[in-house]
Amino acid sequence: MKISKTDIVYVLIQLVLFSLFLFEIRILQFSIPKYIESLSLALLLLSIIFLITAFLQLNKYLSPFPTPVKNSKLVTNGVFAISRHPIYSAIIVGTFSWGLFLGSGYKTLLAVVFLFFFYFKTNYEEKKLEEQFHEYNEYKKKTGRFFTFFFLNQKQ
Repeated sequence: MKISKTDIVYVLIQLVLFSLFLFEIRILQFSIPKYIESLSLALLLLSIIFLITAFLQLNKYLSPFPTPVKNSKLVTNGVFAISRHPIYSAIIVGTFSWGLFLGSGYKTLLAVVFLFFFYFKTNYEEKKLEEQFHEYNEYKKKTGRFFTFFFLNQKQ
């Protein structure tokens, strides 16, 4: 795998976003009903399970960079049958859920930033996947970018 400057930039931006998520802006805090708190906690737990499952499925092919690992194989089963990018999906849902659970407008807005960031990162990543895997286009037709059933999934 040849790591490009673009790969490094995407990873650095991602690290900055994760770092920003550690902070809080108190003026943007809000209160939520208990049932929303419980729902957001359940979504957080599901996103953690989704994330761990994706890590385990990728195994030795896991990389922080968008360019796929050389000699890797395309994984299309398990959580990858639900999402072409289950790690990003889990991060989006997890950050949104955690922000909502905490009543943090700042963290909830940052989750939206993650959504947009991962949308653009996946555009780049998918070009690299198409170059490495001739079957990737077919996979794209039946599996959503973030979630197959999600209206923003943009299968193409």
